[in-house]
Amino acid sequence: MDVKAAVRTAVDYVAYLKVKLRERLRWFASEILREDYVASVDACRMEEYLRLGLTDSGILHRAATSKAVAAITTDVQLCLSLLRKGIQAININHLRQASLLG
Repeated sequence: MDVKAAVRTAVDYVAYLKVKLRERLRWFASEILREDYVASVDACRMEEYLRLGLTDSGILHRAATSKAVAAITTDVQLCLSLLRKGIQAININHLRQASLLG
């Protein structure tokens, strides 16, 4: 097999893998994943909104109004806000630092 044919075979195989991966993602998104939405108006009504912003206020709102067991974040302000509301929260940066030290 010449180089050109080998490259073509590799390109075709990568295209095949992309399709297979997208098929699995479609299945996961339609059968397993459950997406929740928080209306912006609800996130903005959170007292933490001015400090956290829209996205983090939405996360805080969802965690506070659902049966959330824990939240994982890299945002220290969001982590502290979750903890203040009695929601278990993990700042992933602490785990990263601990793994580097230990």
